Amino acid sequence: ALAIRSTTLLPEDLSVLGQVTSLKVLGIGSTKTNDEVVGNLTTLANLESLDLSSTAVTPAVGALLSRLTNLQELNLALTSVDDSTVAAIASLPIRRLVLSQTRISNASLATIRQMRSLESLDVPFCAVTGEGFRGFDRSGLKRLNVGETGFGLEGFIAIKGMKSLEDLNV
Repeated sequence: ALAIRSTTLLPEDLSVLGQVTSLKVLGIGSTKTNDEVVGNLTTLANLESLDLSSTAVTPAVGALLSRLTNLQELNLALTSVDDSTVAAIASLPIRRLVLSQTRISNASLATIRQMRSLESLDVPFCAVTGEGFRGFDRSGLKRLNVGETGFGLEGFIAIKGMKSLEDLNV
């Protein structure tokens, strides 16, 4: 596991992390990480957890992330990722996905609903509504954070039959 919380490291400094191929957990949130850095991380075949929160990654990062086929936890909070990013990572075995304060919409929720491994989802401060959660009652989610969204009564109705849900933050 490696966690770097330095804003002074340049993208070219961070790019060498792709050479540490044994890494399973990498936290580079709040750094100057961009899509080029993530492109250099695609060599990390064992990577299971990646924190890219508060970085300069763009929606195009999804195509790069899709190469990390063992990724189980992904934090993209406070980035500019959007529905295209979520579509690109949909086939990954992600169990925990953090999309707080990103540019996703209900279109992403339709994609996320199909992610069978997903157990934990954070979408606070995103442009999602309760309607987007239709069909989630059949998902395997155990934890759902929808704080500061348009979840509302429609969201409660959409998830009322969700037998797996243990933790809900509205």
